[in-house]
Amino acid sequence: MKSTFFKLLTILLIMLASSCQKHEVASDEGGKYNKTILKFKSFSEFRAAFEEHRHLQNNELNARLKSHFNFSSFAEEADAFYENISIESFSNQEEAEAFINQNRKYLHVYLDTENVMHVEPLLTDNPMRIYINEDRLFQFGDTILRVFEDVVLGTESKNFELFLNTGESDIYPLLQNENVFVLYSHNVEVNMKDGAHNCGVAAGANNIVDNEKIELGIWVAYLHVGGGSLMPATNQWTFFSAKPYKKWAGIWWNVKRTIKCNVKVATGYYVYDNYNNWLRRTGSFSSDGTLTNNLNKILTQEWISTGYYALPIAHMDGINAWAKQTNTGSASISCNSHLVP
Repeated sequence: MKSTFFKLLTILLIMLASSCQKHEVASDEGGKYNKTILKFKSFSEFRAAFEEHRHLQNNELNARLKSHFNFSSFAEEADAFYENISIESFSNQEEAEAFINQNRKYLHVYLDTENVMHVEPLLTDNPMRIYINEDRLFQFGDTILRVFEDVVLGTESKNFELFLNTGESDIYPLLQNENVFVLYSHNVEVNMKDGAHNCGVAAGANNIVDNEKIELGIWVAYLHVGGGSLMPATNQWTFFSAKPYKKWAGIWWNVKRTIKCNVKVATGYYVYDNYNNWLRRTGSFSSDGTLTNNLNKILTQEWISTGYYALPIAHMDGINAWAKQTNTGSASISCNSHLVP
């Protein structure tokens, strides 16, 4: 089945490569939305592109979008803006926060459990960030998508006003609207297959040395696919992110450092086949040194349903992972490490 899937995927990618030469970016949706927006002709075209793109790094993604779709992502603009921030120019926290508040459209800002501010590039952990325009929107077929930090919501294009001038605090109210659906999410239902083999759907750790930090996170995510002539299905995957930070003016700033890591995971996915059973998938990634502000990779994945959308149920069975940056020790996560090869 998997070999057949990858053959079909290859065919889709070949078709995509040939059709992208004529692909047009919509700049005026019926006179209602007059900003440039990346528009895939159909969900199947988006799916083929996403299957390829989610395994690429940002510089490769930016080049691919420009050559295939004649589109420059707002995420690329946000990354360039962030790259040019000189954090040492801020003499105090008040000055830094004033700058942040003036430029929030380019930034992801959050408070940790100790109420300390963190700043990093916009939507840094969302794999669909690369498709957004300045309103964090993109489109396939007659569907408009709004990309948030941890979720992507969709609605029919005639309802696009629902997504304008929205922020992270608007996610729950939007989900109460019957015209809005979830395309992608970090958040997955947890089913206790057994108490001894459940490490949850998210895990994290950090290591701090003076004003330098490394944060390691591992998550399970899902994507509902399908539409038009494409058979609906649900895909789940487990990915990790290792991000270095420097504390300046009382704020943790995401910075570039050389990251070393060794991340191994075993994930249990509930698969809706003839037997409706759990399948364990294992994956790993290691690096002897990568200069970046965010080292992230997909570790495992599984198609849990074919022919219909399924309730995503999964958890990590085992984790054995560490990551460190130039100026810190290792941030480590260990849970049922005997289940990880």
